[in-house]
Amino acid sequence: MDPDPEPPLPLPNNPSAELDFDFQSLNISHKEEIQIDFENQIQEPVSSPFKLLFKAGPPVGKASRNVTTFMFERAMRAAWGSRFYKVKQVDENIFMAYFRTEEDQRWVWQKQPWIAERETMMVEWADPSGRRPKESYTFRYLPVNIHLYGIPRSLRSVDLIEKIIEKIGVKDNSVVMTGNAMFRIPEYVIARVILDVMKPLLDSITISISKEKKIKVYIHYEKLVKVCNFCGHLFHNVSSCNKRQAFIWKLNPADAIKVPEEIYGKWRTQEQEIPAEAREDEENNSWDPHIQSFKDFFGKSAAASSSPNASAGSMNKEGIFSENSSRLQMVPSAGKQSSAINATVQGMAGDNLQLPERSREKSFPTSQVQPRKGIFGHGPPPFLSPSDNIQNQWSQGQTHSWYV
Repeated sequence: MDPDPEPPLPLPNNPSAELDFDFQSLNISHKEEIQIDFENQIQEPVSSPFKLLFKAGPPVGKASRNVTTFMFERAMRAAWGSRFYKVKQVDENIFMAYFRTEEDQRWVWQKQPWIAERETMMVEWADPSGRRPKESYTFRYLPVNIHLYGIPRSLRSVDLIEKIIEKIGVKDNSVVMTGNAMFRIPEYVIARVILDVMKPLLDSITISISKEKKIKVYIHYEKLVKVCNFCGHLFHNVSSCNKRQAFIWKLNPADAIKVPEEIYGKWRTQEQEIPAEAREDEENNSWDPHIQSFKDFFGKSAAASSSPNASAGSMNKEGIFSENSSRLQMVPSAGKQSSAINATVQGMAGDNLQLPERSREKSFPTSQVQPRKGIFGHGPPPFLSPSDNIQNQWSQGQTHSWYV
């Protein structure tokens, strides 16, 4: 039989005195309130006059995702390095960036475009005096570098590049183009252009060399990530294109599946998609008939000497200017592609439905296009178009030193 359990210990007459004794024996004292003097550590409000205003997404409407202050600051710290100073959120997807010096401010402006969370950031110069009307902050213009593929070196000139730029946007006069820059990169010509983001981005331009000869110039835009290959606009992809969805909703299911996903070329944002013929070296694609005739003649002579069974009659039949000559190899006209697509759509949907206008169909003879004065001066672009009365009133006598 188990022994009886031990009886419980009697409670002390004074429990608090017993607890005090236990705390003292364990060297435990009652909790104390700890205070830190932080009065001298409070940061002063940012008062730098060097500011730029950023907006994620299109000028009108919202971005495809919300960019928080933390996301924007993280992206810009990584991109700007030591030039990063302070960022304050103004509104949803709108941020004010402060800079220590005007040099840092100018560097960030000139290195556009900037990307945060795959959203293109539109930038406006913030007037430190506060005199600039708030309505003039339109976030409409975006300076970018473009790569122009397919221009033979024999045709590369500052005048031709400026004419091409006028079809794409407006020349950025803060960047000076020189003749040497035309040949700095063998495959393409690099230029700086200011885009109106309310318009579709061209993917190519056809240049008429003569009545018989045309060349197609392919356009690639640096650093842009979200460009729709259906409607041509910035800030969204084909999968979220409202114009394409609205077009498809008007069709029956059998015709809807025939609507193409891409009307514009992928090479606008994916440089590896530039067609191979636009990358060919001009050494193998001469536009001088006299030089090309010698190339064809000596090339065929070498082939005949290496092939003893080849007959001389076959060479005479082809002639010096053979249709296989590389001189006559032209990139297919974009206009023919556009006509084929429009004819297909009209056939399946009727004449009332139209695909978005293919803005890439820009063709001009090099001898007829006259250069025009750009709407932008040296440095950042004006804040509204020249036709806007607000801009005209504000800009008189109040331009920043950048605009000299």
